[in-house]
Amino acid sequence: MSRLHRGLAVVVMLHAALAVAQATPAPTAEPAPAAPPVPSIPPPPPSAEPTATPAPTTVPPAVAPPLYGRGPATPKEVVSDRSFGIHVGVNLGLFAVDFQLGHFYGFAAGNAGVPLVSNGSIGAFAIGLGYTTPLSHPDESMWFMDFFVDALPGWATQGGAEAVVGAGVGLGFRYLHRSGFTAGFKIPVFGASFSTASNYSTSQSVGMFYLFSAIALPIISFGYRF
Repeated sequence: MSRLHRGLAVVVMLHAALAVAQATPAPTAEPAPAAPPVPSIPPPPPSAEPTATPAPTTVPPAVAPPLYGRGPATPKEVVSDRSFGIHVGVNLGLFAVDFQLGHFYGFAAGNAGVPLVSNGSIGAFAIGLGYTTPLSHPDESMWFMDFFVDALPGWATQGGAEAVVGAGVGLGFRYLHRSGFTAGFKIPVFGASFSTASNYSTSQSVGMFYLFSAIALPIISFGYRF
């Protein structure tokens, strides 16, 4: 065989091998296995105990230090400005009643001792109305000052029975305690008296006024008020 024929045979064999190689499918590469998914972290379970809301912060008010080492004042009962009282005077056998309504004050008094010891020759009563004002702040005990006008009807025997009426103005002071205890002082300031049978001179008129005041006016008295 000649060299030409051998060369052609080699070319034909190469073409045949290339055709076979092209007709045979190439092996398919297997895909790489997928990575496993990362497990998710579940949220924490809700707390069984509710969260307490903090209370708002408040600044306490400033408290002034007590005076003289005393603690804070406590409510206490004070003397009322409305009352009715019964009293006994140091005048012989004198009894009195009085009442107060705000600033209005009144009293009435009578003496049973003087008519008894004088065999009924002299006797007197007292009726007064006026204005009262406190001398101290409301408390468990208080002082009051009274301005009043008073009438002193009575009788006197000077050679014969005669009715006498005295009238004047006076000043008084009263101590009242919340327990009901009272003490009073009444002073006749000035006045005059008039008789149905005698014509009194000025000195006699004024003298009878003070005499009747000493008999029937509760100069000093103690009592209890309701």
